[in-house]
Amino acid sequence: MNDVAALSPTDVWAVGGSLLAALSSHWDGTQWFDTLWNQESGLSGITALAQDDVWAVGYSGAYPIYQSLLVHWDGTQWREISTPHPANKSSALYDIAAVTPDDLWAVG
Repeated sequence: MNDVAALSPTDVWAVGGSLLAALSSHWDGTQWFDTLWNQESGLSGITALAQDDVWAVGYSGAYPIYQSLLVHWDGTQWREISTPHPANKSSALYDIAAVTPDDLWAVG
């Protein structure tokens, strides 16, 4: 695991992965629920504003060209959000912070 965000003792999110697949995990106070991504990707940072407003960042793609990855949990599912990618160059996002639901900051 690379990062963790906790809204409460019964609402905790963690992200990580390997070169083959990203992993997001959610703790509900009783057990962990894992989501394994079906692509070459990794998640490195996460921030949570509410149970239905969780953001994570990382990378997707295959060596040598990776692309930044931004995903959002809406309370039901993860959805990928488009990010700019430099042509023929690798890019990745390493961490994310949320000030408000409309004010997110990512670094990579």
